[in-house]
Amino acid sequence: KVYDFAPAVTSVAVQPDGKRVVAACRSEASIAPLDGKSEPIRLPTECELWTHVEFSPDGKVLAAAGGTPAQFGEVRFFEVASGKSISSRRIAGDTCFRGCFAPDGQSIALGGADGAAYVVPLDESIAVKRFELHSDWVVDAAWPPDPRGLGKRGGVRLSPCARYDGSPARGAKAEVVS
Repeated sequence: KVYDFAPAVTSVAVQPDGKRVVAACRSEASIAPLDGKSEPIRLPTECELWTHVEFSPDGKVLAAAGGTPAQFGEVRFFEVASGKSISSRRIAGDTCFRGCFAPDGQSIALGGADGAAYVVPLDESIAVKRFELHSDWVVDAAWPPDPRGLGKRGGVRLSPCARYDGSPARGAKAEVVS
């Protein structure tokens, strides 16, 4: 598909080794080599909007998160070198937003428009963890440098929502989503 007009870019990430860049543009992501020697890899989806793209710490996996407003939130994992889909998880009833990979690269934390933060493992046999803590959108979720906890941000406040072992922080409610 060729666009008549350049689509809005909603998220950009650079591979840790600096060899590739990925951009989320509406309903697809595009991985492009920074040296310009090969064609970009386009990753179309069934979502209306990708809101976040991120490379794993080792740069071998790409996570793309987003969804279709008021219908579903989704995260897809791709093999960076080929663009092949590794797994796809619909995890929420509304769009997913920003987040980041865990330091070990085996899961990603994401915020959601449904007021929850999610920890989504790459391995589809492991259940998604959902942390309901917010009365409004959770626009970001992050692992701290010392990965004993998970933080989420709604508005301007960052709040702890889980310890690294998956147990909820004080006052948080955790739920496993299949």
